[in-house]
Amino acid sequence: MEIVDTEATLFPGRPNQAVHRLGRLLGAVTQHVRRYQRLPVSMEEIRGSGSFSASAVVDPWQTPVRYRVYGDYFELRSAGEDRQFDTNDDVYTIGLSGRDDPCLIREAQGNLLDFSAQVPRCTVPQSRGVEP
Repeated sequence: MEIVDTEATLFPGRPNQAVHRLGRLLGAVTQHVRRYQRLPVSMEEIRGSGSFSASAVVDPWQTPVRYRVYGDYFELRSAGEDRQFDTNDDVYTIGLSGRDDPCLIREAQGNLLDFSAQVPRCTVPQSRGVEP
């Protein structure tokens, strides 16, 4: 019997898989906020929920996903194909504490998907240290 990689089948291409993984982690952060009334302080706290395998907290290029908190906002970032953070091929999502939907997603192709107009209170100011 052949083992099928469901993520690779449903989300072909590593950039798409990275967006999918970040979406799952965004959901885990939201669940944590609902349970504890605060953002997790680290990726280990997110992993501690027990609902993720070790592969869920690394990107498709085998680099650990970076999690940062900026006040009420948080960022989940894949370093992308070059495995270096804060470069043009990074995939990231910016979320707001307590919201299921992201404020912003930047795909590896450079497409910026801005949902801030649809998400109440969701603005991503530069002063928070978050780079759109």
